[in-house]
Amino acid sequence: MKRSYWPWLLIVGIVCLIVGILVWRGFREEEHPHKHGEGCHCWCFEEGHPHRHDEGVHHEHEEEGVVQISTRGKKMIGLKTDKVAMRHIKKSLRITGEIAQDSEKLFHVTSNIPGEIVEVKVGLGDNVEKGTLLALVKGSKDGKIEEIKSPSGTLIIGQRISEGEEVDMLTSLFTIADISTMKASFDVYEKDIAIVKLGQKVKVKTRAYPGKIYPGEITFISPRVDRRTRTIKIRVDIDNYDHTLKLGKFVTGDIIYTAPHKMVSIANSAIQRWENKEIVFIPIGDNRYKLREIKLGTTGEEFSEVIAGLKLGEQVVTKGGFHLKAELQKAAIDFGAHGHPH
Repeated sequence: MKRSYWPWLLIVGIVCLIVGILVWRGFREEEHPHKHGEGCHCWCFEEGHPHRHDEGVHHEHEEEGVVQISTRGKKMIGLKTDKVAMRHIKKSLRITGEIAQDSEKLFHVTSNIPGEIVEVKVGLGDNVEKGTLLALVKGSKDGKIEEIKSPSGTLIIGQRISEGEEVDMLTSLFTIADISTMKASFDVYEKDIAIVKLGQKVKVKTRAYPGKIYPGEITFISPRVDRRTRTIKIRVDIDNYDHTLKLGKFVTGDIIYTAPHKMVSIANSAIQRWENKEIVFIPIGDNRYKLREIKLGTTGEEFSEVIAGLKLGEQVVTKGGFHLKAELQKAAIDFGAHGHPH
């Protein structure tokens, strides 16, 4: 009777296939190991909120709105935290005004000798520095050339000579206005005048140069209230450091003042927007950060009052919160596109 070897050959083939699969899987795991907690981002999806959930992270132990980031990742984004504390909040009051039409510092330049204008070096509207050469005069008596220089900066607002013209020692050849400091008049509503004090700092802006801030200081507060507008005039000296502000220009200003009472507050850099709500991220241990909704009260220049959602002494993320929020948003997009987290 002839024996059949086919069943044995089939069994040997199946065993070889199983061993091959096991060896290949072991090689892949060595090539791509996964370590729990190393840069993983943990989410779950509860009630429509994103919460990603990677390998090695147990779903049942994760909370809604939690981001986990490795120690290396924290260093890369420069993540920092600060305490919720009682602080005096610096606020601002918006005012509008106009720069004076004339400078209070005017210089009339004359010649020290009578003679003829040989050459004019500058023109009307030019910006000059102290000592800038303005013109050359040839003396009518001895023919010597005299240099006429600027006694101060910064703007030529008057020029009354031309080359070849005869000049004396009394006639003003140039008028120079010092516009390094500009005077501006602002209106403050009667209800806000208690906030305004001499010496307060003002951040001055103009529509011509958006984003640029000119430092200012209140130097005068009028004792009179305008009957028609119920406003009070104040004067501000403005540092026109780059000479771009012009006489007569309309400007706006923000008076910086400190609220009289301390408030429970956090740094503005900690506040993020999520679904039209204010949120922050708080550390909850093991390099994990939880999203928390808050409600704000008074908003200041650097800090803002918190009226709900946080307690004194709690830590909040003040730098790196944007990156944490971006991870939550990415998880939400992935879930919406594929119906499951990635």
